[in-house]
Formats: sequence, structure tokens, C-alpha cells
Amino acid sequence: MKGLKIYLNSNLICLRCRRRGHRAKNCPEVQVGANYDKYCYNYGETDHSLANCPHHVQEGGTKFAECFVCKQQGHLSKNCPQNAHGIYPKGGGCKI
Repeated sequence: MKGLKIYLNSNLICLRCRRRGHRAKNCPEVQVGANYDKYCYNYGETDHSLANCPHHVQEGGTKFAECFVCKQQGHLSKNCPQNAHGIYPKGGGCKI
């Protein structure tokens, strides 16, 4: 069972740095002590997430978001002008 967990983790792709082997919440590029479970990209507050933001959404709600493609603030990777691959490292999107 442990071998299966290691195999599954080795196939994970981090949505923060796009490297294999870990999830965004365990990304080594994340600052120590940062809480990304509750972070509002709309107001930059850590007591709630964007989905639970009590304020009016401004600028698409991504004013404080950091793009994991270009590392700039103010947009998500799906809207990044430097992202030629879509939301996945090898291109494409979700298939339903």
C-alpha cells in the first residue's frame, strides 16, 4: 500500500510550480507559515477564501492572486499571457 502511495504522489503535478511529486499545499516554493487554504484573492485576506468573500468582487477577484506561470500578481494561470499550454503543463483542459 505504501508503494502505491509513493507511485501516486510521483505522478502528481503541483499547480503552484508545475513540478511533479507534490501538491500545491506541500510545494517547497511556498513561504513557510503561509496559509493558502484560506486566502482571498479579491482582498488579500487570510481569514476567508475568495468563495466566501464578504466584499464585492473587484477586477475579476484576482487582484491578489499570484500566477504560477509568470509569478506576477493580479491574474490566474488560465489568463496568463505567457501561458501557451492552458491549465495543464502539457496543454489541454478538463474533459467531461
